[in-house]
Amino acid sequence: MVSISKIDAEIAHHAGTIAEPAPAIKDRGWLMPLMLYSVGHFCVDLYQGGLGALLPVVQRHFGLSFTQLGLVGGALACSSSLFQPLYGYLSDRFNSRLFSALGPAVAAVFISSLIWSHGFGGLLLMVIAGGVGIAAFHPQAAANAVVEMTSNRGRAMSFFLVAGTLG
Repeated sequence: MVSISKIDAEIAHHAGTIAEPAPAIKDRGWLMPLMLYSVGHFCVDLYQGGLGALLPVVQRHFGLSFTQLGLVGGALACSSSLFQPLYGYLSDRFNSRLFSALGPAVAAVFISSLIWSHGFGGLLLMVIAGGVGIAAFHPQAAANAVVEMTSNRGRAMSFFLVAGTLG
């Protein structure tokens, strides 16, 4: 006759192995955030890189000199990089994902609307506003892209960075 304690031990042993998910399925919660932030990184950096393609159209439309075109490109580069520490501080302080959601939207609106600005000063303001949107996205997206990962963070971050480089 089999004792109850042996049956309980056998059930407990099998329950422990069956209840645990397979390793391949267990840690997939990180995949969707990584993909979304990588696509966002691609798009945001595409706006920044796309300004170079728009410059001949902007030059003809506004009658700008090459010096002024250089200032437009420099304004975007400076505003999209110099504001990143500020947005890194703000995203840490307020712990809100709005920066990574609204940053690309702000960049899209202002970079796409350059042709409707009024004069060189308005053009510079719109480019700077687009750069601020780009700057708002980067710190929080880089932090959150791999936050759910328990291993292989370097590999995941490389995919995030490659997406931005391709953009």
